[in-house]
Amino acid sequence: MRHRCTRRVLLAAALGVPLIRVGPVIGTGLPERSRSGSGTPAFSGTLLQLSAEHLHWTHGDWTRLFDELERLRISRIVIQWVVSDGTSFYASMPDATRPALLEILDAAEAMPLQVLVGLVFDSSYWDRIAASPDSTAAYLADREARSIRVVDELLPIVELYRCFKGWYLCEEIDDTNWREPAASAILHSYLHRISDYLKLVS
Repeated sequence: MRHRCTRRVLLAAALGVPLIRVGPVIGTGLPERSRSGSGTPAFSGTLLQLSAEHLHWTHGDWTRLFDELERLRISRIVIQWVVSDGTSFYASMPDATRPALLEILDAAEAMPLQVLVGLVFDSSYWDRIAASPDSTAAYLADREARSIRVVDELLPIVELYRCFKGWYLCEEIDDTNWREPAASAILHSYLHRISDYLKLVS
């Protein structure tokens, strides 16, 4: 992840819409129990960032991961994205094992564990939003179309699982690229359009 700005606010938190219920979501590098020693978990959720390696995870690999999440008493997981630079983690691929999303949803359903499903990650995001306002608007419009296609393909899958609790947008909003009124207007329009669509179909 790039660190060229002083503060980044996760887009999901910025939206503040009910269908994207983020809550306390932090990494699993913290102790399992609170410092008070009361036995209350110090955190309740974690992010899962899918990579090419997960395309080849076996069912046993996923079982071990979720056994560990259960030991830590995790109650919510955020899948940061299900498409990464064109690689899908929910569609069957010739040389891959069972899609990662299905393994995650099946394991979460059995625990039970709440799941928020992220959409599209693009490694060129930071370069693209640093371009001119017109270029940025065109880029976000393309991201919107791609995200909507992914949501439409995911709906028949996720609606079968009670553990599915909403969507997560993996874009990050920094404090440098959106300061100008033109850029801010483009961003707000994009957020309203994509969040309105998610509300409509969820």
